[in-house]
Amino acid sequence: MASGPSVANPVRVWDPEGPSGGSLAPALWNALRESVLAVESRWESVIEHAASPEEVAGLVAYLCAAIRQAASGQDPDLGLVPRNALSRRLVALIRSTLLDRLESLSPPPDTAQMLHLLGAIERIGQRLEVDWSQRFTDQLSGPDGLELVVEVAHDLRSPLTSILFLAETLQRSRSGPVNPVQERQLGLI
Repeated sequence: MASGPSVANPVRVWDPEGPSGGSLAPALWNALRESVLAVESRWESVIEHAASPEEVAGLVAYLCAAIRQAASGQDPDLGLVPRNALSRRLVALIRSTLLDRLESLSPPPDTAQMLHLLGAIERIGQRLEVDWSQRFTDQLSGPDGLELVVEVAHDLRSPLTSILFLAETLQRSRSGPVNPVQERQLGLI
């Protein structure tokens, strides 16, 4: 192990040597490049999910490479991208920033090419989705985890209280006669 901080090459969020699709217009690649660089520069908007600006820059670089691979028809390499809230948030920011950039392009790019590029971003986002149990765990461990538990408990308590009230009403025969089997079942409720 080396002692002290090592000076590494800065992360290249947009690698000029990275994959580029011949079927996509240069204006689309430029809009993607501008979007990715804009997301990297807005790292403060995702800092609640990140340890540092360097972590954000590294993830944006990996995501950018994967999006470019997918848009170029290659199988995207997501081996270094964790399936977590930060990665999903960055993909969403890239997508929304790209959509804003595409709206401002004049003349507008070919619709099929735009859909192809947005489809590539969507495929990356889908591969980063976690199963629902993992997503629920992420939410519980987040800053609003306790609030989520209180909200779920409240949402469950309201219908359960109503069910119990109705069962007691039926059990006491206030809504008409109840046979012994029904009374036992209502007692179980």
